[in-house]
Amino acid sequence: MSVSRKPSIRRTATPITDVWGTGTVESVAVTNPGSQTGPRNAPIAG
Repeated sequence: MSVSRKPSIRRTATPITDVWGTGTVESVAVTNPGSQTGPRNAPIAG
């Protein structure tokens, strides 16, 4: 079950971004593990 939670976290970011209205932009950042993922996740987590 733990393994399922790992991919779930990334997918969970997609619906959360929809609330912000930037699902498309945020979804791309989540899919691409790069410098954008850091700053992008900061506001989402907060």
